[in-house]
Amino acid sequence: MKIGFGKMDITPRLPVTLGGYEHRNRQADSVHSKLYARCMAGESNGIRFAMISLDLLGLDQSLRKSVCELAAEQFGISAREISLIATHTHAAIDGIPNVLHKGLWTADEAHVPTDYCERLVTWIGLAIQQALSNMREAAMQWSVSTCSDFASNRRDTTVEADAEVYFLHVYDSDSCETFGGFLHFTCHPTVIGPDEVVVSSDYPGAAIAALERMYDGGIFLFANGAAGDISTRFTRKGSDSKEAERLGNQLVGSLQSSQPIASSSRYLYVKDESFQLRDQRSGEMLQVYLQWIDLGGMRLWLIPGEVFSSYAKLAKGHNQLIVGYANGYIGYIPDEQAWEIGGYEVDVGRLSKEDCMLFLRYAVEE
Repeated sequence: MKIGFGKMDITPRLPVTLGGYEHRNRQADSVHSKLYARCMAGESNGIRFAMISLDLLGLDQSLRKSVCELAAEQFGISAREISLIATHTHAAIDGIPNVLHKGLWTADEAHVPTDYCERLVTWIGLAIQQALSNMREAAMQWSVSTCSDFASNRRDTTVEADAEVYFLHVYDSDSCETFGGFLHFTCHPTVIGPDEVVVSSDYPGAAIAALERMYDGGIFLFANGAAGDISTRFTRKGSDSKEAERLGNQLVGSLQSSQPIASSSRYLYVKDESFQLRDQRSGEMLQVYLQWIDLGGMRLWLIPGEVFSSYAKLAKGHNQLIVGYANGYIGYIPDEQAWEIGGYEVDVGRLSKEDCMLFLRYAVEE
């Protein structure tokens, strides 16, 4: 198997309107931490693939379509082998995904930063190009650790949050040097609140920066899990960039006690599916793209929304992980208990209870 990594700065020009919070009342004029597109690309069993982690609030179908067209034309990578994952930082540029304006649903795309979106596609293409040009014979190893006192269920503090941290080492087959990888954790990147108006990759960016210092010259992707009802609301010691740095370093510190789990050195495409669900508010159809892939022996379910954490328990123990905010955005996907109780995530959701249940049952069964 051959794997390479690439990385491009996607920090927007200042001043800039940020997405994620309705109550921000001014533009950001400073940068706490740069935003990046990080790419892991490779070839395995005759298949060429690219996975890109982006420091953005979310993704939309328009962006995915543009990236897929570029990847097919320039690099011969099919759309089914392209995976786009947003870290879900709430301190990135507003208008991506195009269905959200300052964290609220909208059908008006007047807020979408068209020039930035065009540059973003170019930057992603350059990250893929870097990764493919840097490919080397590689092997992979997953490990798991526990990061306690980090996150909690933001709807019900009696429900324990998933504290497991999954880390994929990608290392040179000859030297055994780790030169990149993939970090998976489940928690909203909302440590930096609406009062600190800065561009930032929040705690995921701090964690990845710590990893890249630890493995000098390495490039690492971050993916969020089933974080629809998980955050640092009741655990953080502040709501600023300093606290995001502390938590990011805490996350990476937990890897010191990690344990290896069964792995394999291959990429195996599993399946993808595109279909539509009805927006219960507007009556229009929402495009849904699901992707299942095997990476190093771990099954990843890439879901274009904010899945509630109870669904992650269905995957535990079977070398399977839910990856949220991937390849699009259809909003919150609450579980059955949340629908019974109600609340913010249910109130702002675009899917009916019936569609949520059908959608997740389909994803799980597949």
